[in-house]
Amino acid sequence: MGARDYDWAMLEVVADDTPDVEDNAGVSVLLARRHRYTSTVSFFRCWSPAPVPLAKLVWVVCCRWKIEEDFQTAKTTTGLDKGRVTTWTSWHRCSSRTGRLRLPRRHRRPRT
Repeated sequence: MGARDYDWAMLEVVADDTPDVEDNAGVSVLLARRHRYTSTVSFFRCWSPAPVPLAKLVWVVCCRWKIEEDFQTAKTTTGLDKGRVTTWTSWHRCSSRTGRLRLPRRHRRPRT
């Protein structure tokens, strides 16, 4: 995954109109990540039913990096990152054409 040189901070987020009554609605936090060298800041809004330590939230975000990298690799490999596919219909049309092109001629349906 590569080196991750970031500083992390966590801030509990409470809506202004939240009643003072404890109703176990969960905990909402804003997780901030700042790159140590470029000072680029990214934010993640997190929610959990119970309080979670900062280290656990950072672990979840790091797992998400791997998933996003896998998605990007898959899109690049299949050619879906070129902007041709923006809806289900266009994706289905594109994948049907590619599948049809890979079939040997004897397995193709005749055109009518």
